[in-house]
Amino acid sequence: MAAFAFVLLIAALILFLVSTRQWALWIRGVVWGSGMVMLIAASVMVASDNHGGVFRAFGDLAAHWNNPGASVLAQSFSHNGPHIARFVLPLLDLFLIIGGLLGILALAAFTPGEGLEKIARPIAVGMVGAILGGILAMAIVGTGFGDVSQQEVYSTYTDSKNVADGDTLWMGEVSVRLAGIDAPESDQTCRQGSNIIRCGAESSRHLEGLITGALVTCTVEGEKNNRSDDTFGRPLVNCEASRGDQKFDLAQRMVEDGYAMEYKGQIGDHARVARVALDAQRGIMHSCSLRPDIWRTDARAQVAFRDRGIIPAAALTMGRCPPPTRRPQGNGGPAPIQP
Repeated sequence: MAAFAFVLLIAALILFLVSTRQWALWIRGVVWGSGMVMLIAASVMVASDNHGGVFRAFGDLAAHWNNPGASVLAQSFSHNGPHIARFVLPLLDLFLIIGGLLGILALAAFTPGEGLEKIARPIAVGMVGAILGGILAMAIVGTGFGDVSQQEVYSTYTDSKNVADGDTLWMGEVSVRLAGIDAPESDQTCRQGSNIIRCGAESSRHLEGLITGALVTCTVEGEKNNRSDDTFGRPLVNCEASRGDQKFDLAQRMVEDGYAMEYKGQIGDHARVARVALDAQRGIMHSCSLRPDIWRTDARAQVAFRDRGIIPAAALTMGRCPPPTRRPQGNGGPAPIQP
């Protein structure tokens, strides 16, 4: 279906171009209308194909109009924005060549008369559009939208630069997410009494320690034509790290060491291991925070916990947290965490 949608898109662009010919208005209108029908049909095909791309991202942004920071689009740029340069900068050579050609074209247009200018202007506009379009396309790729990678296995020797956060890795130029677990966000904080702990950064550092110098092999969940991707379009993967004869599952190890938990309360091996890590107070589980998905999606709960140490009564938590309590009615809701 995607291939047919692409053909319709090309046909629509050709019809739009043909409609600029100086024919009778009714003919131009029919040609333009045919192109628009093809464009709409292609858009409907893409939107209905469970396509993990920009359409779904902007639809999610519209659904979060009252809290855009919780949208997939905002979170994706927030999470992956610093890595966009990894995709844009390799095109710099091409952009410089286009810029040089544009400069030569502009110089050639110094000749008297408008003849050469009429040729040079649309070419110049096309060159500028190519640069801006390339930057936009690579920015989208850099944030993981568009189902850009179809590899089934990723394998490379890794170091700290491969870690995006406690459950996300860079495998070459592709951002992948450990399946079945959830680690604190990079900016997430935890509390142990009155002490504030940067548990998101601690989780990332622990993952760095696990993978530095190791050969990491990640296999995408699901079948070839039924891949498992997260809401940001990143492949969900099961990763094994090995150093010599030592091999271990990265996701399981992060949970076992107390630096991640099962994803959204899923039942299974990760949940059982997480309970053991919590009981043993391992890693960051000796402290208290909101569950990572609550931190990501509930801005009010995040602000209340981060700024005032308050756990809203309905908020799900991570680590060793006191039971939510309420002050007497009229005094402002849940009480802050006490030492």
